[in-house]
Amino acid sequence: MQSLAETRKLKQVKPDKLWVTLEDPIFVELILRSMGDEDKKNIITCVIPEPRIISDIIKATKVPQTSGYRKINALIKDGLLIPRGYLTTSDGKRIVKYTAIFDDINILLEKNKVVVKIHLQQIPQPLLLKL
Repeated sequence: MQSLAETRKLKQVKPDKLWVTLEDPIFVELILRSMGDEDKKNIITCVIPEPRIISDIIKATKVPQTSGYRKINALIKDGLLIPRGYLTTSDGKRIVKYTAIFDDINILLEKNKVVVKIHLQQIPQPLLLKL
């Protein structure tokens, strides 16, 4: 399965400026499941204002460490969290910061159909080339 970030290449996604309407049922279900999971929703909300490293996300959301790492990794795999910058430690190691692919979401019911619209964050051009 492709990640949500890769849907930018799919015909099922219709861009309207930076708003994207997801029509593929697989991606709609992915968003609904993620936003329906309280921990995942808190993780996504936590990284929208500014990118964070995983340990900071877990502290800020108060998600248990084991399930927190599992859920964050699932969000990364699904393309809902993307790398955005690094934190350099005192010994020179670089730790990846993550942000959400979107900064706003609308979930609507239109004619008995669930419609999900996401407002994509401004993503640096080099990252877009990788998607």
